[in-house]
Amino acid sequence: MFKKPMVVKHKRINPVNPDCETIILFSLFLCGIILGIFIIKNCDDDVKNALSTLLSNYITAKNECGFISCFSGVLVFLVIFVVISFLFGMCAVGTPFVWAVPVIFGVICSGYVSLMLINYGLKGLFYCILVDLLPYAITTATLVKCCCESTKLSVNLFCCIAGDNALRGRNLFKEYAINYLILCIPVIIGALISTFCFKIFQGLFIFA
Repeated sequence: MFKKPMVVKHKRINPVNPDCETIILFSLFLCGIILGIFIIKNCDDDVKNALSTLLSNYITAKNECGFISCFSGVLVFLVIFVVISFLFGMCAVGTPFVWAVPVIFGVICSGYVSLMLINYGLKGLFYCILVDLLPYAITTATLVKCCCESTKLSVNLFCCIAGDNALRGRNLFKEYAINYLILCIPVIIGALISTFCFKIFQGLFIFA
């Protein structure tokens, strides 16, 4: 009696529901916010002093630079996270790393605000609200969308490697690059808003 040959069928791996994925990524960002506060609150005094010195130097340099230099510095900081998400999205196993990006961004944002509050009190908090709140909110929403795009491409690449021929005819990288170029627009707007707000309210905040 002959045995029937075994046929292995490749099952399509479906990505997470977009709405669910967005909620998860925003939740990861909030986890980063909480983690950043915890780190600043519990870090060693030497580390806290070193971070405070870096913050003071950053504020001093920002006060002394012109509009273009200030805008460029803010834009580079915000775009770094978009670029990291973009690069990890081009990896078939990059999804876990993509989902770590909003956590890291949340840690840095909350760490920055926590240090401003510790070093400069309510003045530092009001500075963050007037200058940084709206740009960071725009960047966070954009970054979450970027991570969704990266997760989608990463899962599709994994499916192609696993033998899903349905995706082989599509130019996935072209679609991916176009979507990211569009998503860079809100980040640029966020950097412009941050710079305008800083220049407008600069005289109200003298940090010694």
